[in-house]
Amino acid sequence: MVRKFTTALIAPPITDVQVTNGVLTITWRSIQSVAYRVQFKMSLTDENWTDLAGDVTANRSTASKNDNVGPGAKFYRVKAL
Repeated sequence: MVRKFTTALIAPPITDVQVTNGVLTITWRSIQSVAYRVQFKMSLTDENWTDLAGDVTANRSTASKNDNVGPGAKFYRVKAL
């Protein structure tokens, strides 16, 4: 008998968002050694997400990414790769 197993990573929950001196820091729960990509939209009605430069590989149970704060709103999501 052959059994197949698949693993699916769900979107990691964002646990903290802080702004200090014009820099936004997003923190989320992570799995060690898994790579993550942070994406944003300027409007929720935008069709496509834009990648923030540089993926993050987690080295503990949380990971974070910085982005410069600019004019207007941004909506963020984190994806496991």
